[in-house]
Amino acid sequence: MIKNLLKKLLSMFSLRLNYVATRPTTLISNRPVLKKKLAKGRISDATIDEIFDFFENIHPFYEGMKISNELEINGAWKKILLETRTKQIEYIKNQDRENFKCLIENLFINELNRGVWNYQYWDNGKALRANLPDLFVDECKIFEKITSLSVDSLASNEYFDTWGAETESGVIKYPSLNHGIQAFNLMNLIESFDDQKIIKVLDLGSGYGGMAEYLLRSKKKMKNKFCLTLVDIPLNLTTAFAYLSKTFSKEDFVLIKSLNDLKTITFDEPKIILIPSCFIESIHSRMDIVNNYQSFSEMDPETVSFYINIITQSFPRYIIENNVNVANSENYGNFKETLVRNFNLPKEYSLLARFSAPESWSRYVTSIYSS
Repeated sequence: MIKNLLKKLLSMFSLRLNYVATRPTTLISNRPVLKKKLAKGRISDATIDEIFDFFENIHPFYEGMKISNELEINGAWKKILLETRTKQIEYIKNQDRENFKCLIENLFINELNRGVWNYQYWDNGKALRANLPDLFVDECKIFEKITSLSVDSLASNEYFDTWGAETESGVIKYPSLNHGIQAFNLMNLIESFDDQKIIKVLDLGSGYGGMAEYLLRSKKKMKNKFCLTLVDIPLNLTTAFAYLSKTFSKEDFVLIKSLNDLKTITFDEPKIILIPSCFIESIHSRMDIVNNYQSFSEMDPETVSFYINIITQSFPRYIIENNVNVANSENYGNFKETLVRNFNLPKEYSLLARFSAPESWSRYVTSIYSS
C-alpha cells in the first residue's frame, strides 16, 4: 500500500519509482564469483582424439563439402566466428591437441563461450568486478516461479571452472536460467507421452550443451526414456561433446563424423547423438519433439523455411521454439532478425501456446506447436 501511494505521489510530479531487483535468498552475494573445479582429472585424450578425428572428416566451416546452400556457414555468422574463435580454429588447423584440450577445459573463461552466453562475458575476469546484472537476478526469480524449483538447483558440476552467481550448492552460470527453463518445458513434453517407447528429441542449435545438461540431470526422475539428438555447427557441437561427455557418462554419447556413421544410428536407445548441421537432411528417423532455442531468428527467412521444411517432413508431435517476435529487432552486425510471426509451419500444425517472460525488455517468446 505504501509503495502504491508513493508511486501516485511521484506520478503527480511526472516521476517514476524504478524497479530494483532483489536477489533470491539462495544467492550468497551480489557479486559473481569464479569457482575452481573440485574434481581432479582432465578431459581424456580419447575425447580430444575423437574430436580431431571429427575434423579430419568435417571442416569447421564445411569447406569442400557438397551441401545445400542453406547449410553453408558464411556471411556475418562466419565473420563473427573467425573474429571470436581464433584460438579454437588455429588449434584445429594445426592439430594442436594439447592447447585445444586446455581451451576446452577452460571453456567458460575463454573465447569458446562467445555467442552462447548471456548478459556479460568473462573478458579476462572483468566480469568479477561488477555486480550481478539486475536482469539476471530478476530472471532467477522467474526461473523459480515457472519451475517451482530453487534456483540453486542449477548450480554447475564440479568438472569445470565456472563463474557466475554463488549459492551454497555451487555456481550458477549466466545462461543456466534460460537453459533450465527450456529443459523444464522439454521434460514436461517428454513426460506427456503415454507410449512405452524411447521418445526421440531433436535439439536444433545445441550451443555448448547447456540445455542438454539440465535435461539429462532430470533423467532419473522421469518416467519416460528419451534419445536426445543435438545438432549444431562443428565449432559448437564438438565443445558440447567434450563438455557433456565429461559431465555425464561418455559411453552414452555418439559424435557423428560421417554419413556412414549416421546410417548406423536407430535413435531407439537412450543415447545422446551429436550430429553436425550439414547432415540434417539425412536424419530420416521420425522425431517426437523438435526444439529450437533462439537460432531461427538469427537466420534469414529462406534458411528458416529450409529448416522448418526438414524438421516437419516426418511430422513430430511437438515443436517448441524460443525466438524473436518484436518488430525491427537486430542482432550482431545489424542483422535484422526473422520474427516468429513469419515462421511458416505446415497447416497440419496448430499453435498450442505462446508465452513470454514478463519483462518488457525481452524480445523472445516461446511457442509450442502440435501436429
